[in-house]
Amino acid sequence: MKNADATHSNHTRYYAAGIVAFAIWGFFSFVLKPLHAYPSLDILFYRVFLCTIIMLLITVIFRRRVLVQNIRFFKTLSYHQKRRSLLLNIGGGVFLTGNWFFFIYVMNNISIKATSLAYLVCPILTTLLAFFLLKEKLNKLQWLAIALSTAGCLLL
Repeated sequence: MKNADATHSNHTRYYAAGIVAFAIWGFFSFVLKPLHAYPSLDILFYRVFLCTIIMLLITVIFRRRVLVQNIRFFKTLSYHQKRRSLLLNIGGGVFLTGNWFFFIYVMNNISIKATSLAYLVCPILTTLLAFFLLKEKLNKLQWLAIALSTAGCLLL
């Protein structure tokens, strides 16, 4: 029974973290709109800088043990594995930075509605492309989520 309670507690913590993350992301556009007087690239640089500082602090303060384990693991990798890992991380960072830039640009120069629509459509398209191109299997609940998301986009 004690183990089940611990598992339930862990799940609750993860669900709470997910809900908070979505809430922050949902209200993020309200913070950006008053910044429309600033160039999108300036906002992006500030966001990257601030996120880097915050994530470094969180990692060093709260996840030091994991950081040390990851550094040790990285040192055990071969040259090619290290290179591949670095290239994948850099590539992911470039794509994420591009994503942020386009989000901020559309928010500042077009409209919140267009930004919201673009961000609502992306997961739907990603899921459908994974289904058709990668032959991913989707269950009924996932298809329901796609249908509800599509309906939300149509209402927007």
